[in-house]
Amino acid sequence: MHKHLIVISAALLALTGCGMAADHAMSDDMSSLQANETSGALAPDPSLTEDGMMDEAMSSLVHEHEGAVGEVEEGSEATAGAGAIGTLNSAELMFLEHMIPHHQQAVDMATLALTRSHNAAVTDLATNILTGQAREISTMTAWLGKAPDTSMHADGMLSLSQMLRLRLATGASFDRLFLTGMIYHHTGAVAMASEQLKSANSTFASFASGIVTEQTAQIRTMNELVKKL
Repeated sequence: MHKHLIVISAALLALTGCGMAADHAMSDDMSSLQANETSGALAPDPSLTEDGMMDEAMSSLVHEHEGAVGEVEEGSEATAGAGAIGTLNSAELMFLEHMIPHHQQAVDMATLALTRSHNAAVTDLATNILTGQAREISTMTAWLGKAPDTSMHADGMLSLSQMLRLRLATGASFDRLFLTGMIYHHTGAVAMASEQLKSANSTFASFASGIVTEQTAQIRTMNELVKKL
């Protein structure tokens, strides 16, 4: 039993490295989780380990991140209109490299919400995030012209162990983790997109502006939902 716990803890630490620094704008729940990861103190629940749930969830989560991110179907609207973007500079291409996996994680989180939350307001929000960001992934992947580097870790992204904790939660516990995590996630996206608002490429700047506007509004909605939990 103890040996098994050590192996799982070591796997989490190897996957997450040093963890992510706490963001002051996040709720106490997510800040506490960030602090625990930084110190290496995030340990699996023994009851989950005994039932084999931790092993199964970790295996599934790792498998998900090994898949292709942001695949674009041939002949899709995003592919057809991709040429209109013109030539992108290095900063714009780097933005796409970071934002595609960033969006993909939001899609993963929203997908979890559809089966783990029992709060209609949360599932409605998750549906909007999922559909909106999946569409933007297709557009950005077409503009980039290739699959992005999935090892990129952009501002606001959760670590694998944080995603694992989210996967294992349900009901009200899930809602709080999801909302605080997504607020942190969206805050990172808004910061990244804001840097592209002065792009000389009007199509690119407009796209970045859309991300800022939509996700800022969703942050406000999520802050209100957190207060009601």
